[in-house]
Amino acid sequence: DRVVASGEALASISAEAEHRRAALRNAGEVAALGLASARPMRGDSALPPSDFAYTLPVSATLTDGLGSISRAGIVSRGLKFDTPRGAAVIAPADGKILFAAPYRGEDGLVIIGHDGGWTSLLLGVASEKPKGTKVRRGEYLGRALGPVGVELRRNGQPVSPALIAASSVPLSNGGDNR
Repeated sequence: DRVVASGEALASISAEAEHRRAALRNAGEVAALGLASARPMRGDSALPPSDFAYTLPVSATLTDGLGSISRAGIVSRGLKFDTPRGAAVIAPADGKILFAAPYRGEDGLVIIGHDGGWTSLLLGVASEKPKGTKVRRGEYLGRALGPVGVELRRNGQPVSPALIAASSVPLSNGGDNR
């Protein structure tokens, strides 16, 4: 019995060591990607632009924020909402559809280009709007396929969609409030 128990303990320790090696490899890959910018704090960053009208595209509970770290050690590049399948998704700002289709394991990916170097990336969204379609803030864009991820970038740099939506005039989540 002791030999069997020792063998089981050794197998368990070996599996744990491999798990740690894999985690270190993943951490190295994430570190090579570069981290998301720090969350702005009162007094240590510039105010967001007031000329960019932005609305959060879904009304759901926020589960991950920009810069949060998942159990797998992956740093969030945007927001993630606990959106039920089939929920309506609206265009967060005026722009043009740059991409709308499944991509690399994501069931639905929509990328919208906005003026001023802004880009929105919406994960988990099915849209029938083809590439090149112009959209207006608050306009129906498609349906959620489950949780929806929202990434916002300005000139390639991640920016918190919540911060921009909260500072947008008029304030966010009023799809009819142009």
